[in-house]
Amino acid sequence: MKATRFVAVLLTLGGLYWPASGYEPVLPKVGKTERIIVVDVAKDVQNDDAPDVLLAITCLQGLVNRQSTEKIYLVNFPWRLNWDWNKQERFGSVHPAQAVIDDGLLPFPTDTAKLDPNKRYPALSYLVRRYKDVPKGKVLCPAAGKASSGARAAAVNVCTFEGAIALTERLDAYLREEGVNLPLLADTRSMDELAAFDWSVARYMSHPQRNKQLLGFQGDIGSNTPIMVDYFVATGTFCYFLDTETINDPEPEDAKFDVLADVRHYPPGVPHIGPVEGAHVIQRIQKRGHLPVCGFVANGSVTSSVPTDSQAFRPAESKAHPIENDALYLAWEIHDDGDALDVNSLVMYGALRIDPALGTFPAGVRVNPYLIDLNPALFAWFASRPQTQVVASLTDGGASYTPEGQMAWVTTYRRYRAFSNGALQILNFFGPAKKKFIEALDFPCDGERGLPSFHSPG
Repeated sequence: MKATRFVAVLLTLGGLYWPASGYEPVLPKVGKTERIIVVDVAKDVQNDDAPDVLLAITCLQGLVNRQSTEKIYLVNFPWRLNWDWNKQERFGSVHPAQAVIDDGLLPFPTDTAKLDPNKRYPALSYLVRRYKDVPKGKVLCPAAGKASSGARAAAVNVCTFEGAIALTERLDAYLREEGVNLPLLADTRSMDELAAFDWSVARYMSHPQRNKQLLGFQGDIGSNTPIMVDYFVATGTFCYFLDTETINDPEPEDAKFDVLADVRHYPPGVPHIGPVEGAHVIQRIQKRGHLPVCGFVANGSVTSSVPTDSQAFRPAESKAHPIENDALYLAWEIHDDGDALDVNSLVMYGALRIDPALGTFPAGVRVNPYLIDLNPALFAWFASRPQTQVVASLTDGGASYTPEGQMAWVTTYRRYRAFSNGALQILNFFGPAKKKFIEALDFPCDGERGLPSFHSPG
């Protein structure tokens, strides 16, 4: 996500408010948690089929967590652009998911799974045995790769709506050696992305458990990992993958995006969460009135179950500084990729929590407001840092291109700001600022290019 193609604008949020007592989550939240089982997947992902093992594990994680108050929580997993996280000194040798527990951001008792280190896949073996009665069967899918992403997204839908776990032939053989032979519910191995999309739409678009609040863009692009699948499965989220060669030229995938844009399926402004940038689909999503959102949230089926309490979002006190004429003022913004959900919840948190400079000078930190629903405890952590102000950014691609999508974008910001207890005062928006729909937020903005307008703390 490179900001160089856009013009950055900082905008003060304003306009109407939703009463906090009437807040309804913008994105689905998973049911109550009473205890978490911490599962270390470090050895499972040391093999060459790590993405396949993670897909199987996160599918089962979602199935368990959507029905149980004792939820599975993963640590030591890789994420986008950082498979070798443990070699990164920036996190102080503590995986960010473990740091969340260490810092007390999850208000639940924890147990640590006792894994057999002699197993090829210790975490997978443990989970399949412990929760052997949860999956209703298996779906066979191809091994990870960009060309197979459509078929793997279809396999995730089988997990979500039919209670399966997704397995490659290799993993299926491994589980059978372990004495686990699940019935076959579906096989997506022969599907290309267009066939997989059509198959999923025909089979699941009318499913009564499908939510209409978001779409999962599930693809093995570059070094992306299937680490948000647990949340997709737990919340009844329809997943898909479409890859286009160009940004604007007509391609066969356009007709598939038109299906998703049908208001009978999804309302305007619905977010598509996942590695949308790597597949050149951001503009195609925006043209149809929806919102592309980069990145993912790991363990979302656990973190979203934390109650969303606006009182927890109390920002740290800050003081106003006198403004002198003819003086030059600098505004510092930390981590300019904070709209990406994984950058927020993994890279930024993992690095900033041990950075002694944080809080020693006034700064803004870009945070995606979707964390209010997906990980409210982490949003509260960002909001409460001393001398730090949250800069809200739903996506660095700007808003939707249709009037209906733009007003849905405005409505989402209003809902989040009204519930944020003062934590959201600044909006980051890329693109020309002279837009009628932006005026509905009632903020100062100057110029066709969108010159910065910053509302300072205090």
